[in-house]
Amino acid sequence: MPSELISVADEQHTIETRLLPLKVYHGAIWHLREGWVIQLKDDVSSASKRFTLFHEAFHILAHCRTTPVFRKRGTMQGSFNELLADYFATCILMPKEWVKKKWAEVKDVDVMAEMFDAPKSAMWLRLRQLGLV
Repeated sequence: MPSELISVADEQHTIETRLLPLKVYHGAIWHLREGWVIQLKDDVSSASKRFTLFHEAFHILAHCRTTPVFRKRGTMQGSFNELLADYFATCILMPKEWVKKKWAEVKDVDVMAEMFDAPKSAMWLRLRQLGLV
């Protein structure tokens, strides 16, 4: 897992990743006195773990480097925050130019998801974001 890259989300504190048997969510973050803990569901694919890792890293970035607009106070802001986190994860894992180039060659969502080691649902999302499907 690309945990080295995750460390730049908050360079002032440690960020530890833990695999756990989560029941409801694929991931969560906790801010502790000594740093951050990103919890990832242990029984999902590596692609799902990678996507969730970057999704959760966005929440750390938003907490550390933005105005209070990103704080979860209501359903609308929470949903918006989750959409932003998904967008961040898709951009990191599936860079625009790479996706466009490979999609022109492949035109198959399953193959693309495998190539980018991303969940199929995230690949569909990225292709839609880029207007390719």
